[in-house]
Amino acid sequence: MSRPQVGMENADEELSFLLRSDNRREILVALAERGPLDRHEIRDALDASRRTVSRVLKTLVEAGYVRNLGNRYRLTAFGAFQVDTFRDWAERAAITDRFRPFLANVDDGLFDPESGLLRSASLTVATDLHPHAPMDRLLAIREGASQIRSVTPIVRNRCLTHVAKRCRRGDQFEAEVVVPAEMVERVDSLTGHDSTLRTIRASESVSSFVHPGPLRVLCSVVDDTAVFGAYVDAQLHALVESDAHEFRELATERIDACRTEAVQAEESAN
Repeated sequence: MSRPQVGMENADEELSFLLRSDNRREILVALAERGPLDRHEIRDALDASRRTVSRVLKTLVEAGYVRNLGNRYRLTAFGAFQVDTFRDWAERAAITDRFRPFLANVDDGLFDPESGLLRSASLTVATDLHPHAPMDRLLAIREGASQIRSVTPIVRNRCLTHVAKRCRRGDQFEAEVVVPAEMVERVDSLTGHDSTLRTIRASESVSSFVHPGPLRVLCSVVDDTAVFGAYVDAQLHALVESDAHEFRELATERIDACRTEAVQAEESAN
């Protein structure tokens, strides 16, 4: 007769059951990847003592994760499902932790947690040693690009200078930028940048649009690369970039939506 199974009260307890013991997880993964194993093979997989393996196997059998076939052990359907669930959770947890500097500074709903959009993305974060690393990376991506579309919550002098320099060089590029109305007023009030602003506004390469409401997340498509940026204390803090098709689609959709709600800069001034 099979041993009665000890059920967990809820999903939190199931997760806690696996998180509390590396040995439990390692045995379950070994059985998932290599099929039925005997105690010796399991000990080799864990590099653990016979006593430890026996104790952990007993716990897993009682919890319904593993079946004792006499001289071998294998996952139950419940155990296999829980291993897959834990692996998915662990992968997502690792990704969200890696991108915490960005995700912790933008509102929810920007990325579908199930989409996996961040899996192939890269991250640049401001640090005490390199506080301008995200901005440096953003300008490096834009340098030499032929097509630039961007929603920019905050306009920095470095960005203006960079665009003006490309205009003066006669670079062949097209740039479309959407900025919030409050930022247009702030840029217009800048002193010492009159020449820069005149160069940009006179260029046929740059089209500016004014958005009525606040914009909180930087979003840009630069040739084949899409980027999202998060701000902390009005400084670009984290930049996420990817050339994946789905990532570019998301960025393009966000830019299109903001562009639809904006008006041409010249029109907003009338």
